[in-house]
Amino acid sequence: MTILVTGSAGHLGEALMRTLRAESRWVRGIDIKPSAFTDMVGSISDRAFIRQAMSGISHVIHAATLHKPHVATHGNYDFLDTNIAGTLNLLEEAVAAGVASFVFTSTTSTFGAALTPAAGEPAAWVTEDVLPVAKNIYGVTKLAAEGLCELFARKSGLPVVILRTSRFFPENDDNPDIRNGYSAENAQANELLHRRVDISDVVSAHLLALEKAPAIGFGRYIISATTPFSASDLAAIRRDAPHVVERLFPGAGALYASRGWKMFPSLDRVYVNERARRELGWQPRYDFRFVLDCLRDNRDDPAAWSRDGAGYNGTLYLLPDRGYNAVGTVDYRPRLNTISIGLTPTAPGAAPEVGKEQSGVDAKLVDSTLFVDDRGGDMTGLDPESGVRPAAGSFPALPQATNGKIALDNEAIIRMADGSMFVSDEYGPYIYHFAADGHLLSATQPPKALLPMRKGALSFASNNPGSGASAPDPKDPETGRQNNQGLEGMAMTPDGKFIIAVLQSAARQDGGDSGSTRQNTRAMIYDAADPDHLKLVHEYVVPLPVFKDAKDKTTIAAESEIVALSDKTFLMLARDSGNGQGLKGDTSLYRKVDIVDISAATDIAGSDFDDGKPIAPKGVIDPSLTPATLTPFIDLNDKTDLTRFGLHNGAPNDKNNLSEKWEAMGLASVLDPNLPDDYFLFVANDNDFLTQDGFQVGAAYKADGGADVDTMFQVFQVTLPGLKK
Repeated sequence: MTILVTGSAGHLGEALMRTLRAESRWVRGIDIKPSAFTDMVGSISDRAFIRQAMSGISHVIHAATLHKPHVATHGNYDFLDTNIAGTLNLLEEAVAAGVASFVFTSTTSTFGAALTPAAGEPAAWVTEDVLPVAKNIYGVTKLAAEGLCELFARKSGLPVVILRTSRFFPENDDNPDIRNGYSAENAQANELLHRRVDISDVVSAHLLALEKAPAIGFGRYIISATTPFSASDLAAIRRDAPHVVERLFPGAGALYASRGWKMFPSLDRVYVNERARRELGWQPRYDFRFVLDCLRDNRDDPAAWSRDGAGYNGTLYLLPDRGYNAVGTVDYRPRLNTISIGLTPTAPGAAPEVGKEQSGVDAKLVDSTLFVDDRGGDMTGLDPESGVRPAAGSFPALPQATNGKIALDNEAIIRMADGSMFVSDEYGPYIYHFAADGHLLSATQPPKALLPMRKGALSFASNNPGSGASAPDPKDPETGRQNNQGLEGMAMTPDGKFIIAVLQSAARQDGGDSGSTRQNTRAMIYDAADPDHLKLVHEYVVPLPVFKDAKDKTTIAAESEIVALSDKTFLMLARDSGNGQGLKGDTSLYRKVDIVDISAATDIAGSDFDDGKPIAPKGVIDPSLTPATLTPFIDLNDKTDLTRFGLHNGAPNDKNNLSEKWEAMGLASVLDPNLPDDYFLFVANDNDFLTQDGFQVGAAYKADGGADVDTMFQVFQVTLPGLKK
């Protein structure tokens, strides 16, 4: 089976491609836009391109379309060309290729005016039997495309399933009254009652339709979250929706009030998915009850941490760095990866089942959110070289690559309850605030002492120029953060009030001009009451661990990640470099997690040390300063722990040797009332895109030296008294 997915660079197309690839299915993505999920670039209105794309294909998911928002930006003929002619091309070539099933992504917008009852009338009960009354060119062309699908199913025997999907996009509502009166999170929770569906449920519906189309022959289905309403509720929800919701879900109003949310006063329609559930066997996971359960359990997203017997399930959010860049940075688009995580822990002290030593964690990529700048433009992982976008409005000067894109080397993430996120960066080194859909809201510049300066000017270059570009002059900044040593670690305190950000190693003037003197780095504490105007309130010196390398040379273990335990303490992961799976050096000498305590350290925020005075010239700390203290906590290289799970540190340099870069940490409760202070500490590596089957920025690649490094998690059960997460 080889599946063709059209619109592979779109929101749904990407989700389909990610899922199919994760399942190791043969799949080909096509789109007019290049992307990590697009195998062939071209237009569905180009018959020759479609004929080429259809070669060897046995199943088709046609998700490409011009959408309702395009009505404002595209002409009528554009809609005819894409939505009708493009669909016709696909249908004809699918028949010629002998395709076994064809799934067409349509929309509930085809119902159009049929969705709006007259004033005083009950809400509309919308099933597949409702006669559509198109309201715009989008609806007209999607209906026409549906007609073509039905025609080909009847005349050519092509098995076709049409899925009329309700809303699943993450953007704010296009209705200004909704947009201005409700947060996006609130509005979309409300819509799960009657007109929204989660994208993961949309994906599962498509895969079921693909499988069942040959038996169905032709079918048309509404794909929307299962409504709690019945036809007898229609008059009441049109008149007083909050009253009906409270009757069906006692306590919902109080849960909403605790979040500052409110229910829509009236609902005008209800999409009914009963036929899809019955005939496709579709079982949508997310509905309004699930939202209430999340609110009741203090879970901020529908896939948050939960326990089911001996196992756990939840979601992790990971940043994949700036792409494979062994020979220079590339125009890799920065993004957030959403990981579905399942954990079946081995009890402390117990031995894992033989043959299943490394099966305790099940991690799957389920979504990616691409970051865009404040003007809607793509961002890039390219070294900014000498590029600077001048300060404008509320934004400071920003790193800008030669292609005009804002350069971002993302390192750490804090995800907020509203879906927005703080992302720390190495180029700046800045803290960026992004909306839930990935667009940039604000940027926080660090103290002047940490800004990279060359020849008296701001210079964000990291000495890792892209192909054909020049190295910076001088190679290293004269003051400020060292190349590739920015805000590597960042975390929010458990009370949600403060952000702690830590420089990976000492600034240049603080001893960072040498690998043996870069010990004294800085931790900045920001008041996060206003997320778009972070306020520096404290700053401390943090001494990094010192060890001897294989040649008995004094070396500093750079900070790689932190987890805040309070506004005075945090976990800090520090490690050596150049050793591990996929590299010439096979044995790491230092990978440890320490507890950092800043309660007795000197606060240097706003002092001369923020204006350029060195805190530790040549690595010797200023005598007026008291640094933070470190207490050992976990050794990632512990031989006994690794051996239990079939892992090792050092030779043989195989798949079970730990890789070099361990750079992610996160805590999750064990959810055991008998162990209220126990947590799982997830520690993950950065595989540095080391693979022999890589594809980025439109081209395949193989990592140097035959390296093929998986993403890996180590999970520790730890006791942290007094922590509330």
